Amino acid sequence: MGHALQPYWENVEHGLTIYHGDALEVMPQLDETFDLCLTDPPYGVGFDYQIFDDTKDNVRELVTRFVPIAQAISNRVMVTTGQSNMFSYPQPTWVLCWTVPSGTGIGPWGFNCWHPIFCYGNDPYQTLGLGGRPDAICQQFLRDKEDYGHPCPKPLGLMMWLLNRGSVEGSILDPFAGSGTTLVAAFRHGREAAGIELNEAYCESMAKRLEKELAQGRLFCPDEKKPK
Repeated sequence: MGHALQPYWENVEHGLTIYHGDALEVMPQLDETFDLCLTDPPYGVGFDYQIFDDTKDNVRELVTRFVPIAQAISNRVMVTTGQSNMFSYPQPTWVLCWTVPSGTGIGPWGFNCWHPIFCYGNDPYQTLGLGGRPDAICQQFLRDKEDYGHPCPKPLGLMMWLLNRGSVEGSILDPFAGSGTTLVAAFRHGREAAGIELNEAYCESMAKRLEKELAQGRLFCPDEKKPK
């Protein structure tokens, strides 16, 4: 990028940071190893991201380059790939599943009732000798009433479950931060987190969302949520 990496927004007290830029350029400049990279990249289905052309070919090139970089700076990587785009990704270590009883949208073989989450790296719970955990969740998470200026924000409840499933402790990275849901989930779990976003308008909306979240405070003490 030709200059020292500077945050677009940060809160030092809680270790939350937003970077404005191309994730493929910003990630190699980050000077820390994250416990988990949890992210929701474009799906190649034609969403209007204003800056990124959301075609299957562009997403295929993006994720092929993104995953190895994320693996190099994170202990493990979890990615919501979308059904139609999942075969564009490098082969994962395992696949988690989010199922929705009522379905969301329709595909070539009917209503979409499941969503893949590709996982790269070792299960944190089994690695730490904490036993096994389910690799699927069946729940219709409520979406936030606000879209934060983003065309497809993930439900906060889902991202909180994924974060807790993919990381026991340590910092979180979201290279395609969008509306900031991963960073909000990290704050509520008492984690430090960094988000990267190409669209400056999304960065601004994300910063305002996090400021509002910080003003409200956490709904629970993070120590109460640590695994037994």
